[in-house]
Amino acid sequence: MSPGAKVRLIPPVVYIVAFGLTWSLQQRRPWSIGGSEALSAAGLTLVAGGIVVMLWSVVTMARANTTVIPWEQVSTIVSTGPFRFSRNPIYLADAITYVGGCLLIPQLAAATAAAGNRRGDRPQGH
Repeated sequence: MSPGAKVRLIPPVVYIVAFGLTWSLQQRRPWSIGGSEALSAAGLTLVAGGIVVMLWSVVTMARANTTVIPWEQVSTIVSTGPFRFSRNPIYLADAITYVGGCLLIPQLAAATAAAGNRRGDRPQGH
């Protein structure tokens, strides 16, 4: 029996670090975008949806009597609940919650959205 996945970071840490870096960028060079009410509503919806998917996933794993800790050995392969739709709905929930959090603060959303463009990533010929 294998000792479990060789995960080096707890998955939410990746998003917390990214959010922190984005917040830091916003403190150094504030950016703002319009439509803050619509963005806040979309962000709140995504954060709530991400939390719901996360809780649903944890409850489903608990009912299957297996662990949610990535580096521990699982006792059962779960294929019910949110696992019917995604191989790892907990990672999906992390991503959804992160995007929603960025949209809740329009300036952070602007900094996050612009990160790719600031590196010069543009299609060929543009």
